[in-house]
Amino acid sequence: MIQSDRTDRARAGFTLLEVMIAMAILSLVAVAFLRAQASSVRLVDESVQISMATLLAKERMAELESRGFPEPGDNSGTG
Repeated sequence: MIQSDRTDRARAGFTLLEVMIAMAILSLVAVAFLRAQASSVRLVDESVQISMATLLAKERMAELESRGFPEPGDNSGTG
């Protein structure tokens, strides 16, 4: 009867090896998730910079168009 109580208790929980394997798997998944998150943040930052550059370029083009373009053959400056 004492023998059956010990085997029941031993089967009721996880062994240290099972816990270590589960922790290793969990840590690998966490590392993969954090890498994906970091990559996502980097891509968002890059897209913000590209959007800002595009908006600044459009603003500059509109500014130049509003001034008008010189007629062909007109020269300006010292030369």
